[in-house]
Amino acid sequence: MYRQSGMVAPLLVSAVNGVVRAHEKTTGQKAWQVSLTELPYRSIVRLVIEGEHVIGFGAQSRAKNGFFGGNEVHGVLFMLDYASGRIGWTARIEGPIFSPTLLVESPHVFLANGGILSAFNLEDGRILWQDRDVGEVWTSRGSPFTHPVALATPASNAQGDGY
Repeated sequence: MYRQSGMVAPLLVSAVNGVVRAHEKTTGQKAWQVSLTELPYRSIVRLVIEGEHVIGFGAQSRAKNGFFGGNEVHGVLFMLDYASGRIGWTARIEGPIFSPTLLVESPHVFLANGGILSAFNLEDGRILWQDRDVGEVWTSRGSPFTHPVALATPASNAQGDGY
């Protein structure tokens, strides 16, 4: 684990428009690239590195206007290998996708989205538990919305986006 061993992590990981890339930090050379568009999730909205894992959350809107708060949205939680970019697992998340919060603390991945708090196993993506009563879900102009949710443990925290 890069963060705990004191080693300097050699890669910078970025994500945009369904593509996750890693570059060597000192040279800028591309180490790997993974296109998640075949899943097909066009917008990567969260990205966290935990040890040798890259955990991300992406969303796809089927709405013509590309709006991510409505019923025509679903997402995917995914894990990639930090060194190679190999896809370890994916978990489909039904919408609405609105200000998701992602907290990773091995061996858990926590996701708050759409009024649901879920815990997943970091190694295999298996869902461990869910609380479907986290935050109010309301409708505006036919689309559901939720308030952002902040998550915290003594070791780490993740803040929900404001709007």
